[in-house]
Amino acid sequence: MPHALPLLGLIAALAGDRGFCTDSTVPGPSRDLYCIPLVAAPGIRGISAVVELRQSPTPFGVAVTAEGIQVHDLILETRGLPDPRSLGAYSAYVAWVMPPGLDPVIKLGEVREGRVRLGTVALDKFLLLVTAERSA
Repeated sequence: MPHALPLLGLIAALAGDRGFCTDSTVPGPSRDLYCIPLVAAPGIRGISAVVELRQSPTPFGVAVTAEGIQVHDLILETRGLPDPRSLGAYSAYVAWVMPPGLDPVIKLGEVREGRVRLGTVALDKFLLLVTAERSA
């Protein structure tokens, strides 16, 4: 991440393939609590993105760590994502998650236009950052 161009960021404290955050006809939990819009970096226009916090599957009702921290699956939906090469010497977008103290920084994976499953996160509060990178 040292040569990254920050693109989208968010602070973050249950449907099928379609997202309940962007499609109001899909039933789901409270959009106020489980749909978090991302904010584009200054100078980046025409991008919209939202992260869905989904409950991780578990036979016990709610997925938690041994310490009792809830585990969420993250789904990112983006629209208007420009080609990363239009921003400089970049070839991919990558999502990262970190606690408010910014350490550790955890790579979630490559981001592309549309819906992308980012994986699971077990943090009470976290930042999610999408950056343009030289490689995924």
